[in-house]
Amino acid sequence: MEREPRVRQLAVGARRRHEPRSSRLWSIGLLEALAGVLMMCCLLYTASMVVEAQQPRTVDAEELTDDLEDGRLFGLRFEGSDFSTAVEALASQGKLKSFIMIDECEVDGALLLGFFAETVSRTDSRDTNEVGPGDAVQGKATVWLVDSKIKSVMTGLASGYTSLHMNVDLTELPVIGWRTLWVRDCEIELLDMSWSAFEGHAAVEDSSVERLYVMHASILEDLRLANTAVHREFAFQECSCAGNVIFTSCSLGGWVIWAQSSFGGVILANTAIGGDIQVIGVSAPPEQLAALYMKASEGMESSLRRRADEYYRRARRLTRSELPLMQRVAELVVADWISAYGTSWTRVLLSWFAVIGVSGLLLWVFKGIEDGAGQRISSLWLSLYFSVVSFTTLGYGDYRAHKGWKALACLVSLLGATLMAVFIGVFARAYLR
Repeated sequence: MEREPRVRQLAVGARRRHEPRSSRLWSIGLLEALAGVLMMCCLLYTASMVVEAQQPRTVDAEELTDDLEDGRLFGLRFEGSDFSTAVEALASQGKLKSFIMIDECEVDGALLLGFFAETVSRTDSRDTNEVGPGDAVQGKATVWLVDSKIKSVMTGLASGYTSLHMNVDLTELPVIGWRTLWVRDCEIELLDMSWSAFEGHAAVEDSSVERLYVMHASILEDLRLANTAVHREFAFQECSCAGNVIFTSCSLGGWVIWAQSSFGGVILANTAIGGDIQVIGVSAPPEQLAALYMKASEGMESSLRRRADEYYRRARRLTRSELPLMQRVAELVVADWISAYGTSWTRVLLSWFAVIGVSGLLLWVFKGIEDGAGQRISSLWLSLYFSVVSFTTLGYGDYRAHKGWKALACLVSLLGATLMAVFIGVFARAYLR
């Protein structure tokens, strides 16, 4: 009788020992899940802070004034008019520095750097702070534009774009003096260095510029463009550069003009000129000037040819729409798709591969070729080989089309002879003068 309660007590104790262990396991799992959720929240918060830190901070003229006193604008988004207001405010207080860096900023509007003229001395002896017509402003200011996106930048008080495209006489405007201008890793719609004088160099590196104007300017050292693309317009007019004008790994597209200017030297290294180019009244060392004229000849010839081809294609496509349906479809396939009306040899080459590939696949799938013993072939490579031999009209005879597929072989041969003749004509037109 005493043994039975003892056994019962032992069983109850065993159950009690197992129950806390199971509950502890559940508690540990719940804590691990909560820790994982907390860690994920921390990671998301950190990522959001990093993304927010990388976004430019929008500021107004008052905040810009405070930042300009330090000589550096970093990670800001602001209007060009606010920048001008801040510069004028500091200039009136005599607090504007002669060195300014604009780093990782976004500027909506015109960045008028000509207001730095208030901090430099003029050649005349007038007491007024205003810059008048004909003044030659001699300055020591240096500006760095780094890793920024800017709508327009002007180093002078006038726009070369206005002078060039609107035929406005701005020759009486003052010339703003600079020590150096350095643009690096920027996206700029309009970079205008007109009516400026640089005691040092002016450099644009690793940047993308829609329009670049250097007019009525003088540079005592070098004008350097490296790894930079000027997409639409580049104008170098009525300028003097005592040093070299150096283009390294650049791309000048659209419209390019070199006019009434003098250079110590012109160096074009790995530079492509893909648009219309004009060289008028340029003074430079003879061998370098000859290279510039050769580049101008190549650029003008290629650009005019491309433009003529584009207009020709447009005209033919417009007239094609008035043709009957069958004739319109035939011209679309034969003339437009295959060679773009005789202006694209790459399309003809692609047509080669299309005919060979499609015919080879058909012959392979349906076993359309046979050997000399009449055994049908099911090899993809031999089918493609037979298509190439038929396309080039070589006809070795080691394989022949099976009955029922001879019509396809004849068609491939006719297309091959025609497309090879078209390719020779289009290729010669593109590369032979």
